[in-house]
Amino acid sequence: MYGEAAVILAELYVPLFRVSPPPLQTRISYLLPSPRTLAGMIASGLGRYLGLNPEAKVDGENVRRRLMWNIIGSNIMVTCRAGTWAYKISNTLRVWLIERHDLLEERKKGRKKEKGEEAFPKEKLMDAMIHEYVSCDKLIVYAITNLDRFARELNTLLRDVGRDEVDPSEVPEMLVRSMRLIDRVGDSESIATTVTASLVGISEIAEEGTLSTMAPAKWIEAHDSNMNIVQDMPITPLIEEGQSVNINKYRPQAMILPLRPKFDKILYYENAPYMARAREGYRILVLENGDSVIAPERLLYGEMRKGRRKKDGRGG
Repeated sequence: MYGEAAVILAELYVPLFRVSPPPLQTRISYLLPSPRTLAGMIASGLGRYLGLNPEAKVDGENVRRRLMWNIIGSNIMVTCRAGTWAYKISNTLRVWLIERHDLLEERKKGRKKEKGEEAFPKEKLMDAMIHEYVSCDKLIVYAITNLDRFARELNTLLRDVGRDEVDPSEVPEMLVRSMRLIDRVGDSESIATTVTASLVGISEIAEEGTLSTMAPAKWIEAHDSNMNIVQDMPITPLIEEGQSVNINKYRPQAMILPLRPKFDKILYYENAPYMARAREGYRILVLENGDSVIAPERLLYGEMRKGRRKKDGRGG
């Protein structure tokens, strides 16, 4: 931990995953889970750890939405990277079609079915579609938060559902245990297993340095990531810097991925950290395990002052 800031690491085993842009039936997949997907994964684990009913209503809003959007999405910087590589594969899936206008028209016209004929023949309701999936050796997920800020928001929900409040000192272990409960990444078929989850120390805070994890492009002033993959992804309120973000609307922002394409018999993507300089109000956190993440200054405590240069301090 660094003052009131904490960084939690989770290493996931995810043989295949698919995180697609809206609408729900798109067939492509991002190369890494989007910030919104990561927030949902941690929110699901936190709800299970706390024993909360995700469908319970509080002031007209269900607990699942408040956990994901108001608590995780607004108070935790979530990011990730692949272990050493990732690649895409395509699967042909036979799927039930949600909408078929021709069948709806038949129903409206009231066409009577012939004897022995199915009202809605299976071949009309199903189709074969090619879907992209991503495979990687492992997925490393990071959650960075301010302990007081996170505890304050969580306690608001706990009071509303009649539960005891938590102390900020309990937050790191709570998040570690929650991230151990992550069981999928993206769609319901993308099963995941948390291999390990732990608190990781911050060894240095700087304005510029090597970034080894996914980062919002607008948080970076200069970088050498010209060969890195950049994808527009759904974001969280924290990344939107306090502006109103509707959970039901698709408002993507450019995210720089620590992946570069490489061809060796097949096209795949290798892990590729890149040099970057953070914009005013953001800092690069060098972690004790050698990884690095970018986070807003407001998630850091005390000794982190605007305008401080290069090394800002050390903590454990």
